[in-house]
Amino acid sequence: MEAWLEKGFAWIPHPVKKVTFGEGKIGELAEIVNQQARVVVITSPSVVRSGLVDKVKSHLKTVAALEVYDGVKPHSPIATVEDVRQLVKKIAATHVISVGGGSSIDTTKGVILDYLDRGNKPFHVAIPTTLSGGEYGKDVGLTDGNKKKIFSDVRVVPDLVILDPIAAATAPLSIFMPSGMNAFAHCVEGLASVKGNAIGDALFLHSARLLFSSLFELAERPDDLVQRGKAQAGALMAACIGLGGIPKGIEHALAHVVGGRWKVPHAIAHAIMIAPCMRYNADTVGWAHAMIGETIGVPGVAKMAPRDASFATAEAVDGLLARMKIPRRLSDVGVPRDDLKNGAADAFDDLYLHSNPKKITETSDVLGILEDAWGRPL
Repeated sequence: MEAWLEKGFAWIPHPVKKVTFGEGKIGELAEIVNQQARVVVITSPSVVRSGLVDKVKSHLKTVAALEVYDGVKPHSPIATVEDVRQLVKKIAATHVISVGGGSSIDTTKGVILDYLDRGNKPFHVAIPTTLSGGEYGKDVGLTDGNKKKIFSDVRVVPDLVILDPIAAATAPLSIFMPSGMNAFAHCVEGLASVKGNAIGDALFLHSARLLFSSLFELAERPDDLVQRGKAQAGALMAACIGLGGIPKGIEHALAHVVGGRWKVPHAIAHAIMIAPCMRYNADTVGWAHAMIGETIGVPGVAKMAPRDASFATAEAVDGLLARMKIPRRLSDVGVPRDDLKNGAADAFDDLYLHSNPKKITETSDVLGILEDAWGRPL
């Protein structure tokens, strides 16, 4: 049963100031950024190669100063954030524009952290090409060595998010599809959260439907801009609530561990961990997984017992990963089995482990999930 029915809830409006959606919306940059602006575009080498950064620059021809930092690395290392901070300070930037996936956006939010208590915060425009949802969140995930550190402050939420399916289409399916599973993870854990709310539930369910159906279609039609846009809208709905005050659980905690400790791309880590964590939580929040299963069209799930519905929905997730040709096991991405115990111990440092709907107190519980994710028979 939804926790809010028994305990009530407080809904907090999301702090994102504006989101604009539609094909060609990047062109609005010419109106948003005035001629006195001093701009740093923050992105990665792969996004530069896609040609998207050149499109962004074409709408910034009249600004007072323009620099591009194209050295963003996966998982947003703290050292990279510091490099960008120095460039932003060097030109006294008034605007920062993050272009790309979650690492570009988190790196930029990491830069913003430096300005929170001393004023003159640059105006942040986020142009995401993936679906992970970091552009809507108050959390900033940065890596320091093998560990991912989460900083949280509502003031780092970008001032404007531009969702342009044309921009999204520059992301290869090998990146875009897993990022959609990251967004889907927001739906699964948000709906089952210990502090959910009725508004979030509605958005999570509609988001799950849009994401699952669009990713299913994109596996065969990668150039379909309508499906790219549907996926972007789904990610928006999931993250604007899911990252705005509703605590997540063990799946997010383990995605952080898998990415930080074993350098698995963040979205791939989410894609792999969703089903094993659903199976672990099945006897506690199977009702939520049944609702997800029904909205994505799992046959007969509405008539199943909650635990059975949870397992059936987890199998549907596995099936979607297979259709999208995304790795389904930790063993597929080179995670050493003999290090799983250390990864399980790391998870206890993550705040989301402690808000999992099924209480976790033993390392052996987490190890069991990782073992499932590493080598469960397919």
